[in-house]
Amino acid sequence: MLIDTEKMIPITRLQRELTLRLKEVSETGEPVYVLRNNKMAAVIISSEEYELLKNVEELLEHLEISEVIEQRLKRPVCPKNIPWEKIKKKHSQKKYRLVYRLIGKHSEVIEIVGIGKSDKEAVYKMVFERLKKFS
Repeated sequence: MLIDTEKMIPITRLQRELTLRLKEVSETGEPVYVLRNNKMAAVIISSEEYELLKNVEELLEHLEISEVIEQRLKRPVCPKNIPWEKIKKKHSQKKYRLVYRLIGKHSEVIEIVGIGKSDKEAVYKMVFERLKKFS
């Protein structure tokens, strides 16, 4: 990154010329580089440039999320998933609710709500044991 040395300003000088420098940034769109002890300490940019950078950051975040989703969708389907009917039969007398998230053809158990602590631990243990077999 090349920096125009004319746009570098020590912080002590900036304190005296702040209004002028802010006006300059807003009119030209050119950043001002603030130095403290001859090292760059900050950059003053226009609000338009800031908005652009925030939008780019958000776009990159969406792209990263999209890549993670694509990778998860490419996972092979595990042939030894525990069928819902088996879990339902085993715990049919108990009242509970499974909270899960669908990812393509896969589902993840997020939480088991409304059963006793020992029952919840048993279900988590069963799920953990099944997952361990595939690792």
